[in-house]
Formats: sequence, structure tokens, C-alpha cells
Amino acid sequence: MPASRTPHFQCLERSSAYRYHPIHNVPFEVLAIILHWAMREDVHIPATALQVSRLWRYISVHSPQLWSRLALTPNWELWQSRIVLARASQLEVELRSDAQRGQSLTAASAQYAMHVALPYIHRWRSLDINLKDYSPYLLASTISGCCSLGHTTAAPQLEELSLHYPLNDDPKEFALFSGYAPRLHRLSVSGMRLVWSSSLYANLTYLDYTHHPFTNGRSAVAEVLHMLRSPRS
Repeated sequence: MPASRTPHFQCLERSSAYRYHPIHNVPFEVLAIILHWAMREDVHIPATALQVSRLWRYISVHSPQLWSRLALTPNWELWQSRIVLARASQLEVELRSDAQRGQSLTAASAQYAMHVALPYIHRWRSLDINLKDYSPYLLASTISGCCSLGHTTAAPQLEELSLHYPLNDDPKEFALFSGYAPRLHRLSVSGMRLVWSSSLYANLTYLDYTHHPFTNGRSAVAEVLHMLRSPRS
């Protein structure tokens, strides 16, 4: 949460502009917490707070967790600046495709958006990918950067993973994070095939699974049973 009061902040407290509005009677730390909860509803709240007053700007800039949520778009500069302001905070990464809300993605734009966050994969606390619209090669382009082998794709701080693409037509199995995400305990997945390795999914305490369309009948049953047994093997 925010850093302690600095001489600059104390100067703001003494100014007449600071004392004018009752909101400024709210303790520094409490206001930062309010902004943090507002950010859960609107990812752009921290940027809006920058424009309210010198005090709010100070609180926003000195509260790294306010900038930890990345609702990625191809606007590289916007999200790169948020990562800088988040400093060493864990990151909550989101990517959504929903044409009805003006959030359409192609394979190229999805890959470009993910490219912003991939260098910081070691700081991801959560990854939430929700693709409601079909586009060729969309899934592979979106998560291919998480599938390379090596320490650069390991996710040591990842706790929650949500992957949804109901219209997926790619039957490939995806092996994520080089098999290393020791803190992962929540998984929600639909529309895609994953490599169910014990090193990655052994610590799950929550699983929301919707079977993909690429197998059915006995083949589907066998695949689900293998999936459930693998984390314990």
C-alpha cells in the first residue's frame, strides 16, 4: 500500500487547497484503499485520480498496487507505463475479446497485447484470458508466449489462472509456464486442451473445467480421468 508521508505530502496537508474539501480529512492510507477497491470495478480509476488534485495524484503515484491490474489492449504505451508505476507489485493480467463491447481482437493484436506483459511473467499473480469472439489462430497467438520452454516462461508467483475460449477450433494441447507455477491453486478453463502436468497443477484447490469439443464419448471420459489423475501422479 502507499508509502508513508513525505515532506512533500506534509506540505500538501498544510495548504489551504488541501483543507478546503472534506474528502481531504480522510486519512491518506484509507483514501488509497478506497481507490484500490474502486480500481477493481474500473481499471482506469488510478489514471482518473491523477487528474483530481495534487493530493490524489500523489496518492496514486505512491501506491504501486493501484497499477497492478493490467486489462491489456494493443495500446502498448498505456500498459507499459502502468507496469512502471506498479514497481515490484504482483500483476493481475487480463485479456478480453468481446465485439459487443468494442473489444475485438485478431491473432496479431492479441499477440501484441500479451507482448507487453510477458517480460514480467515472473510477477504475475493472476492471468485471465476470456475470448468470446472467433478469429483464426487467436488462441495460439494469445498464449504462445507462455508455452516456450525455459525459466523465462516460469510463473513462480501465479496463483489464479482463467482461460476461456468457447469458439476455439485449435485442437493443440498447450503446455504452460514450463511446468512451473508452484503457487497456482485456482484454475478455470473451457474450450481448449492443456497438458496436465503434475508439476504445474498438483497444488490446485479449485477447478472449474468445461470439456473442449475435440473429443467425446469414451475418449472424452478417458481424457478427463487422465486430467484428474495427473496432478497426483
